[in-house]
Amino acid sequence: MAFLQINYHSHVLGKATMMNVILPELDTNNNNKRRDIPVLYLLHGMGDDLFSWQRETNIERLLMKNNLAVVMPDTGLGWYTNTDYGLNYFDALTAELFQKVAFMFPKISQKREKHFVAGLSMGGYGAFKLAMSTDYFSYAASL
Repeated sequence: MAFLQINYHSHVLGKATMMNVILPELDTNNNNKRRDIPVLYLLHGMGDDLFSWQRETNIERLLMKNNLAVVMPDTGLGWYTNTDYGLNYFDALTAELFQKVAFMFPKISQKREKHFVAGLSMGGYGAFKLAMSTDYFSYAASL
């Protein structure tokens, strides 16, 4: 499994931002298993950041034998919402992050039925908001 920390410039936010990505190991015996990888977007809570899932859970251990990619974006205290003062976190996810993930990781599935979102506290609000406001996710969970 690979744990990647990605810094990128968000044109929507007009600033640098980050995401962490966990990718499953390459299965050299069954290359088809490495295509069309399901993806889970994990959203952090208000008192946390994109590193909280790695620090405070066993996410990496749980994924060791699963063919699942996990994307953990940083959204500060933006509540996964567009703000009146120009930080459009909802648009940064829906109009930018999903496309960046698809471009950077072409083996991650593009199928809705293989896209999941979950979040803790503020991230749980964001997970339900994203799931109900877009056609991108097939399942959502709020923790």
